Amino acid sequence: MDFLYLKMHPALNAYLKLEEDVFRKAWKICSDSPPTLVYDIGANEGFTTSYFLKMKAGKIIAIEPDPSAFQILKFRYARNKRVNLLPLALGDKTGKFPFFQVSPASGYNTFVKEWYQQHECLHSKILEINIVPITTMFKQYGVPDLIKTDVEGMEWEIIKSIQLEIPFISFEANLPIFADKTKRILKHLNNLLPNHLLYHSTGHILSKPITYTEALGLCDAQDARCIEFFFIRPRL
Repeated sequence: MDFLYLKMHPALNAYLKLEEDVFRKAWKICSDSPPTLVYDIGANEGFTTSYFLKMKAGKIIAIEPDPSAFQILKFRYARNKRVNLLPLALGDKTGKFPFFQVSPASGYNTFVKEWYQQHECLHSKILEINIVPITTMFKQYGVPDLIKTDVEGMEWEIIKSIQLEIPFISFEANLPIFADKTKRILKHLNNLLPNHLLYHSTGHILSKPITYTEALGLCDAQDARCIEFFFIRPRL
């Protein structure tokens, strides 16, 4: 199915290859061995899940709250023993909360009303989706060596609960709308992971290591952009 779908969408295929290459290069900074346990938070239709499978990850916890996207995840990976699919969201609360569905399986679907209001369309609707803290996941599934978070403005609500050293954490920052939240994440991870290197990716090009101050500066640009930040523990 993936092969046929991507063959029909060459532009998407090219985009995904570039994104996959960034994750491969970033993980190589950390280790030559495959990741043992990956949390793919905001897995959507499973494209990043496919990257981690190709990277020979031992186990992938693919977390996706949108029901339509989750059905695609099930179609693609339900029989894959290396992938555990969870139809929920992570955050700083426990229980069911409003989930703003811009459109079924959209990458813009969110728990953040402000973000939703910028993207809602005629067929948008509000669902109720279960949220649990990431610490609950750690207790149930183990502490991962790779966390990828792409959740349209909920990154801070997830990451602020992490108090353990994780070898590799990536998170998406939609700027400038989530600049304040992004700065909080950068401060938290900079304090938590003082020996990690910090990178960013824009246009699917992985940067050289940057300083914490430089990362904060990227958040101050007023033009709309999406940046992927990476905190990576370099190999010994």
